[in-house]
Amino acid sequence: MSQLLTIPIYVFAAIVLLSFAHYSDKLKLRSPFVFIAQCMALIGFIINITNAPRGPKYFGLFLAVAGAYGAVPGSVTWLGNNLAPTYKRGRFLFGVSDFLTYILSTFTFRVLCFQALQVVNFIFYLKRSQH
Repeated sequence: MSQLLTIPIYVFAAIVLLSFAHYSDKLKLRSPFVFIAQCMALIGFIINITNAPRGPKYFGLFLAVAGAYGAVPGSVTWLGNNLAPTYKRGRFLFGVSDFLTYILSTFTFRVLCFQALQVVNFIFYLKRSQH
């Protein structure tokens, strides 16, 4: 039963993430969406550390997970767009994806397989950015 209760939380987080990414790209504003997402996460964490009943704590999980996930695309895009030369941008994005490799590889793939895919992705990025 507890596994079933996590599904709505992550569906809501995915909807928030996609809507924040869409509207921040449409409006060409990153910081308000990152700020709103971080405030959502903060409120969710505050709700969960109080002595509230189970219902409000479950709602707090919705806010905490959606806020934590909703800030990632805006932060990465914002920082990636502010790095001027393409080699700096490529190295930053490669570093971020390299950091995410170690996190994701523990859950999904073997480390070497995932890193090989990441190197291929970085090579394609460099070739595409030179045109």
